Formats: sequence, structure tokens, C-alpha cells
Amino acid sequence: MVALASLLFLAGCSRRKPAAYAPDLLARVDGREITTTEFVGRLRYVVPVDSLRALADTSSRARLLGDLIDERLAAVYAERRGLIDSAGVQDALERVRRQAMLRELYLREVRDKATVSDEELKRAYRRWREELTVGFYRAATREEAEWVRQGVLAGKSFAELASERYKRSFNENQFRRKLRWGETDPALEEAAYSLRLGEVSEPVKVGQMYYVIKLLDRRMLGNPSEDDFKRVAPALRRKLLRRKEEALATRFLRDHLSQAQIRLRGDVLGKLVKLLVERAGPDSVIELYPENVDALLAGVDFRDSTLVTFSGKGWTVAEALKRIEPVRLPANSPELLANRLSQALFEAARDEVLVEAARNLGLDKHPRVLRDVNVWRDYLAAEILKRRLGAERVRSVVDSLRAHVPVVILKTKLASLDLASPDTSVVQHTMPFRELAFPPWPQWRSEQAATPSR
Repeated sequence: MVALASLLFLAGCSRRKPAAYAPDLLARVDGREITTTEFVGRLRYVVPVDSLRALADTSSRARLLGDLIDERLAAVYAERRGLIDSAGVQDALERVRRQAMLRELYLREVRDKATVSDEELKRAYRRWREELTVGFYRAATREEAEWVRQGVLAGKSFAELASERYKRSFNENQFRRKLRWGETDPALEEAAYSLRLGEVSEPVKVGQMYYVIKLLDRRMLGNPSEDDFKRVAPALRRKLLRRKEEALATRFLRDHLSQAQIRLRGDVLGKLVKLLVERAGPDSVIELYPENVDALLAGVDFRDSTLVTFSGKGWTVAEALKRIEPVRLPANSPELLANRLSQALFEAARDEVLVEAARNLGLDKHPRVLRDVNVWRDYLAAEILKRRLGAERVRSVVDSLRAHVPVVILKTKLASLDLASPDTSVVQHTMPFRELAFPPWPQWRSEQAATPSR
């Protein structure tokens, strides 16, 4: 989904100086604000992170801000001509709204609840300064892990037990490794660092596997000191926060998805897979987009059959396929096609559950969500105009508007922005919370821009 600043673009400004400027205000175009957050965030789209430091001079920053102001002026013209009221634009903005709501849900339920105490930070430092040597065994089931643990407690080595289990010889070094804090799964680390020399852990579940650990050696690395702690504490705190966020996000998802009870109807899914295999092109790949679903299902008798159920509601085949992200499916393997399609359907239902949770919390009305939608509306309006009229004509339009549309730039604030500071926005997650960054560039294909009414 992905970790990123609130949302990124431009909004506007008024020639008449207001009584007091908002702390985050950078410019106004036609009464709408461009904030410093939006400006810096936009730069992270168009300027490589390692090049941001090159924007130390005010003239470079002013040029980039000028590009955003030109874009905003083009959006004003496009709005006045009614070019952004098409269904395609509204669909794009709805995707932006949903993603912004997911971001706010993540901030509220995960990021804002993840904290690190001083004691936790000091414990992490002590463990980070230690190197452990451990013996370990990875088992497929808890029963196997319990059998291994009992064997080790009885005096057998991990290699001996593996030989008994798999009927071939193993080297003991295959079951031994060095361990530093922060390098592996937190549950595994917690178990390892809690052991005394020679002690054997209970089975530790990591993913779908179970580990049994024996502590063989423990040694201190470097020279722990207060100055050393202060030097590494920020990095340790960030790692602890990431781990806590991941744990909170996983728990939040588990609770909501268990309540939603997402289900796919196997009989309907089987019919759909068969249809997709039959209609695949000569390259044995079928591409599903929301726009081609109606053509794909034309004349299909089960298009209105329920395919996905969750939270007491259901999606028909047609509805479900329009909800998934664009996906390529390998029609030469019905089993693989079914797996990938099932995953896409589950993710779409999962996102719907999370969006509904955000809406129940009133996050669809959150100021940042409303701002994000307006910002992207401006971007899309400018893009439509650019593709309809061409760059030269848009330049003429912008130049003519500049004399009539009020623009204010806070030049002192522009010069004082710290563009080299680390990005403090939400980290993009892949799983869980697939779309928790600010919305990505809108998916706006050239044929839609050429015919906005489509």
C-alpha cells in the first residue's frame, strides 16, 4: 500500500492580504491555498530525494512553485469550462478519497497509538549491543516443534533430531547462527534474548512455521555508554515504532476482517475462472480492468450471481470485478488464475471493510481528506486541459489568467523551507494496509483525457 506526507499538490491564494496567514500557508491562487506540506510533498514526486538539497537557492524553489501555480491557473480555466465533471474524473477522485480515508484510519488507529517508552528504548539498546549465538530448528507444525524441544532437553542436538526426522545426515552448523537485535522477527528475538545460556525456548510461531531456539553464547559488542546510547537511540526508536505499528496494524486488520467474514462463493468463482480461460487471448493472459468488465460479461447468465460476501452484504460477479485493481491473469493455468483472482477479490473486499470503518469514524469529512480531494481535482483539471488544448495553448491561457486571477506568494517562507529534512509522512505499506500512503498519481489514460465525458 506501502510508508509519506499528507497530500501533495496545490491549492490557491488571494491578492488581498488576509488578517493572519495560516502557519502552513505558502501561497494562494484564486482564493485556494498552497501549503508548505503540499509543496514539499509535490517535490517528492517530481524531484529525486537526493536532489532536494540542490534546491537551496530561492530561485529554484520559486520556479517549481511557479509550475504549481501555473497548474492551478489551468485548473481554474478548466473548471470554468466544465471540463472536470465527467464520470471518469469523479471515479478518480473517489479513489483518492478512499485512499486518503485509509491513510487517516491508519494514523488514528495505528500510528498515533504506537509509542516507545524510555525503558523500552534502553532495553533495545542493551540487546542491540549484544550478539547471541543460537541453535535453532524450524518445524512445520507445533507437534514437530514440541518433539524437537523434548529431544534437545533430553540431550540430543538439532542435527541429530533432523537426521531422525528426515532420514539423512545433517551438519550441526546448519542449525546455528549469530543473532543481533533488529535483524529478524521480533517474536524470535524476544524469545532468544530472554534465554539464559544453555536454555531452550518454547516453540515460537513465525508466519506458518515454528522455531525452537537454544542459547549457546552471548557476548557484548563495543563499549556501551551514555554517549553511545544517545548516538544510536533515534535509529532504535524508529525501528521500535515500526515494529509496534506493524503489530497494531496486524491486530486491527485481524479484528475487522474476522468480523467482516469475507467469503468467496466457490461455485460462482469456478464458473468465472472457466469463462476467463475460454476468453483469454492468444498469449494466454487476460487483463481485467473495471472498464472492460461489461464487455467481458456480455450475455453471461451468472453475471448477477453473488460472488463475494462480507459484513452482511454481497457483490455480484459484475460488481466484484469492477472493484478490483487492474490485474493480469495467467489463463494457461486455471489454478493459478483462480488463486490470483481470489487474492484480488479478497483485497478489494478488505479495502471496502476498512473504508467503511473509516467512514463510521467520520474520516470522510476529515479536513486532510477534503483537502486531498480538492488538490487532486485541480491536478486532473489541469491535465485534462493540457491534453485537450496542447501545451502551447495552455501556456497562453495561463498567461492571460495571470493578469486577472489573484496570486499571493509568501516568499520568506518559501526561502526558509527545510527541503533536506527526512520525510516524516506515512510509510508506504504493502501488507497490511495496502494503500496507506497519500494517493498516488491518478490513473488517467490519454483516451479519457481526450474525451472527458466518457
